[in-house]
Amino acid sequence: MRINLKQATRWLHQAAEQGDADAQYRLADWRYSGDDLDRADGGSDPYTYIQPDEQLMMMWYGKAAIQGHIDSQKKLGSIYLNKKNIYGKEDNEKLAFKWYSKAAELGDMESQEQLGQLYSVGRGTRKDINLAVAWYSEAAEQGSVTAKAALGDLFATEPNIMDTIQAIEWYCQAAEQGYGIAYTKLIEIYENGGSNVGINEERAVEWTRSAARKGHVGAQLKLGDRYAKGRGVAKNETSSVEWYYKAARQGCLASSIRERAYERIVYGDGLGINNLLDERKKLQSKAKAQLEHVAKRGNKEAMFKMGILSKPRSTRSSYDQALDIDWFHKAAEQGHIQALDELVEIVKNNDPQSLRVLDILGCMYEFGRGVESNLAQAFLYFAQCKKMEALTRITAHLCNLANPPTFALEEAFSHLDSSSFALVFADCAPLIFAALPARRAEVSECLAIFPLPLRILIINDYMGFAHFEALYHARFPENTAAD
Repeated sequence: MRINLKQATRWLHQAAEQGDADAQYRLADWRYSGDDLDRADGGSDPYTYIQPDEQLMMMWYGKAAIQGHIDSQKKLGSIYLNKKNIYGKEDNEKLAFKWYSKAAELGDMESQEQLGQLYSVGRGTRKDINLAVAWYSEAAEQGSVTAKAALGDLFATEPNIMDTIQAIEWYCQAAEQGYGIAYTKLIEIYENGGSNVGINEERAVEWTRSAARKGHVGAQLKLGDRYAKGRGVAKNETSSVEWYYKAARQGCLASSIRERAYERIVYGDGLGINNLLDERKKLQSKAKAQLEHVAKRGNKEAMFKMGILSKPRSTRSSYDQALDIDWFHKAAEQGHIQALDELVEIVKNNDPQSLRVLDILGCMYEFGRGVESNLAQAFLYFAQCKKMEALTRITAHLCNLANPPTFALEEAFSHLDSSSFALVFADCAPLIFAALPARRAEVSECLAIFPLPLRILIINDYMGFAHFEALYHARFPENTAAD
């Protein structure tokens, strides 16, 4: 039977206006989203009979909340806590605290937990760690696993109540309910010690193994690390790789953990695990595909790791595919310092792709992509790869600036050989003389690097600087005879 929304809406309004708290709450929910109407009408316009109106929504939530309707009180608490200055209210956090308090006092577990959080950081009320503990404890008694973990955090970190033993007790309770973060906290305590608990590698391994067996991927990866390094357990490469595989097999891993697990697998050439070689090859392929997927979505760390994976294992090898350089290039343009260092290292090693990398570095410094713009540095890189159009572009740009950079043009030009310098300056000489008449002495020193025939043409066109020849021969003495 088709629901008559118009009639249903009329009866709901009547019940709400007669003071029925559930009807008031229901009407407020409809005013907020209209989802229920959408479902009831088989996908028609959810706002056919009730247009969304936040003021009416807050009014009906308020009417129900005043009557002690817990869900309405929680809704108001959430709205005031997460929406700034709604309807001109300047202190929403205090109103959030007010409504969460009312719901918490009526025994609502979620509100008790939220109230503990507000007291712990001082939102909407004064900071009071003791009251935070009290409200978190109320929620924990009702079985809230996140409240138990929060109590562990308070006892582990708050100076006035710090008690690592109590923190462990709460973390243990949360861990018994399968809360993964609690396992992580317990492992950290036993690995690093606490206020009244010393380092205990045996217990750290015990909790790591327990969490790993329950499928917690961070623990699986950590246990793989322990077996690889022999930390707290006997060194066992087979067990190490097996735990890395278990972490990598879980498709729902957080990307950072997945990348670390895959990285161990991809780089694990020397592990010698014969009984896992076939599976390892499959996982290596999957690992690289997953890492590449993350990289293509714009993750600069994944981009950098893709570059590392394709990096030659031998210093005699080179990057013989453009894609290898591209990953470092993309990561560096997002500000990844290590990726930038890798590009610079390629140049230092005179790799066959050095000229392409010099062009990349020049563009990065010219346009400020991933680094602070530095025209002198860009000019240096372009000079080394003799990219004439870029050198001409930068020179012309410098000439057109109202306040040119303090570095002298001749300092940048000194990185060019005489023929390259001539090609650049031939295009830019008119700009230089037009833009920098007051700095002609400095320009003349730049022109001193010209080959003599071209310099004579410029002198004839733009003025006779007699000292050019002496400066030129001082810069390029090997050209003296030829000139």
